[in-house]
Amino acid sequence: MTEAMLAYENGDYPRASRLFFSMLMQNPLSSELWHALAATHKMEYRYHEAIEAWKLSSLLNPQSPLPYFYQAECYLAQDQIEKALVAFDEALQRPCTDDLIEKIEAMKEVIAYD
Repeated sequence: MTEAMLAYENGDYPRASRLFFSMLMQNPLSSELWHALAATHKMEYRYHEAIEAWKLSSLLNPQSPLPYFYQAECYLAQDQIEKALVAFDEALQRPCTDDLIEKIEAMKEVIAYD
């Protein structure tokens, strides 16, 4: 995964995407790889693909709040407010750090304010 992560960290998202996808073909049950592919798609503004990859990540690691949080960010980027709120609520139903809870609550307040 080092080569793919290096490509991601260097902003070469198309290459990172190809590498993560290639690794997923050999290990399709890796929630970490689905998460990494989703993050790459998000950085490329491919929000629909990112959401789908995070959905798979959440199925493989159902206790993690992060796939839901990032799905919500992608929904917000697409002005899909209701879906974002549902995803935030899904994240809060899982064990969250205090920092993540604060981020979600702050984002929900901004949504409510708009």
